[in-house]
Amino acid sequence: MDLLLKQVAMERIDGAYASVAVANYYLDAVLGSPGALRFDPSLPHSRDHYMLSTVSHPKVVAEFDAWMAANQPLIKTIKERTGAEKGLN
Repeated sequence: MDLLLKQVAMERIDGAYASVAVANYYLDAVLGSPGALRFDPSLPHSRDHYMLSTVSHPKVVAEFDAWMAANQPLIKTIKERTGAEKGLN
């Protein structure tokens, strides 16, 4: 990943297709170049989501959904601290 991002930053290639969160982590923590590249939402891309599913334990899913709804400030803090959605908005 670091070699790919270096090639883009050096303008040897025009772009890279990667997870925005992973690319931002590499730019910040590995390459020491925060903000060197940016996500362009006008280009073809996909957005993934994490989901919890079970046939055997629907109560666990309901409890998790309730926890998610009740803890939005904590979730926002975790996203900001980890950079999980950095560069997407």
